[in-house]
Amino acid sequence: MLPHFGPHPRPRRGAHGLFGLFFLSSPGPEAHAAAAPRATAGFQTTDKIVLNIDLPGATGDLAVELVGPKGKVHARSTRAVTPSDGPQHRFEFGALKVPADKVTVRCLFGKKPVEVALKSILLAKAHETTLVSSRELFAGTEAALRCSVHGV
Repeated sequence: MLPHFGPHPRPRRGAHGLFGLFFLSSPGPEAHAAAAPRATAGFQTTDKIVLNIDLPGATGDLAVELVGPKGKVHARSTRAVTPSDGPQHRFEFGALKVPADKVTVRCLFGKKPVEVALKSILLAKAHETTLVSSRELFAGTEAALRCSVHGV
């Protein structure tokens, strides 16, 4: 131990209190419940509706409901999610019996539900693929092709 010269340093009461507050409020496994799910896109066919829910780095049960007029739940699906599943989660439901403009998507994760109108996230079609290349291609030479996929 090294000898101490000079006045004795004052104890840092504030630092200990701040450390204790940090330690008591540090995130534990249940901290992932604070993440909020977000319905980002969906598409509808004659026999099903598919929704994409964004919920990055979360662990717990994610439930998605299709809610019609007067708060009636027409469909519900629940799944356990973990960070290893990735940030995007796909949910499929059967065909709707009510018009899409009268349906709300309700995402439940933790205690607070998040709702969005289905019509605001519904794509016109599932995707559109475009392939672009030069007009002339010659055997034995290199060529570049660009393929892109977009939601419409």
